[in-house]
Amino acid sequence: MRPGRTFLFLLAVLLAGCGSPAAVKEAETLPPEGMAAAEVTAAGREAGTTVVTITPPAGWQPVEGSVLDVQYLKGTASFMVKAEDFGGADLEDVVRQAEDIFRKNFADLQMESEPEAVTIDGKDARQLIFTCRVSSIDMKYMYVYLYAADALYVITFADAASTFDDLAGDYRQILETIRFVSASPAGPGGFSPLCGSRCAECR
Repeated sequence: MRPGRTFLFLLAVLLAGCGSPAAVKEAETLPPEGMAAAEVTAAGREAGTTVVTITPPAGWQPVEGSVLDVQYLKGTASFMVKAEDFGGADLEDVVRQAEDIFRKNFADLQMESEPEAVTIDGKDARQLIFTCRVSSIDMKYMYVYLYAADALYVITFADAASTFDDLAGDYRQILETIRFVSASPAGPGGFSPLCGSRCAECR
């Protein structure tokens, strides 16, 4: 999927049920009270030749039936991972193209800072944080782009601008623990990242 189409698709996902600032708070189901981090199991879904695995902090709920590779909600906050396609551009070109797309599609866009070089799962990545208005709602986003197994991925966090920073610790924990694991089939008796164990066919 081309980056412009991907952007519009993600925008549609984030706006589902969100017609006003009040609707942002009501659009998503709140997680169970007192849910401990230990009660949230590691999750992974296959994305092309890579399995994205995370152990989300307490309260993040997977979106059942999502067409995205990974999508979670916590209150009004959204976290997702998706394979991207910027035509094989390096990360510097990726962030430049991404900024152009954001400026064309978001109103009142304000970049919080220059693109930041970060490391995700031992891989070079670029982080963008910005605020904007979407359908009359003041929003804040964090986009993190990286290459894994020669494919480009974007990790996206989004919430109302007024509450985005409340989950800064969660975002940091997710970025520190997310893994992009090769989904190559295990050999006989080998460990399979697809199921996380020695599968019957691998024994």
